Amino acid sequence: MERPKQSKLTRDQRVAVIVGVVDVAIRAVALVDLARRPAAQVHGPKAAWAACLAIFNGLGAPAAYFLIGRRHPTGAEQSDGIAESG
Repeated sequence: MERPKQSKLTRDQRVAVIVGVVDVAIRAVALVDLARRPAAQVHGPKAAWAACLAIFNGLGAPAAYFLIGRRHPTGAEQSDGIAESG
């Protein structure tokens, strides 16, 4: 018995799949970063960022987290808390 042929995806469907995969990947990276980052290095409550990343669709929530939500370490924080003496 011959198997039925599977229909190929249209160009728009392929684009939608790729955008969906990229969205899930970036969202996962943002959630992992949020989970591993100390609360002192996050602007606002971590629970609020986690809810935002989980609820809102699109690349806006992960972009907002990476651009606004994370505090970037400065000075001694960049070297894991060990200050280098001059």
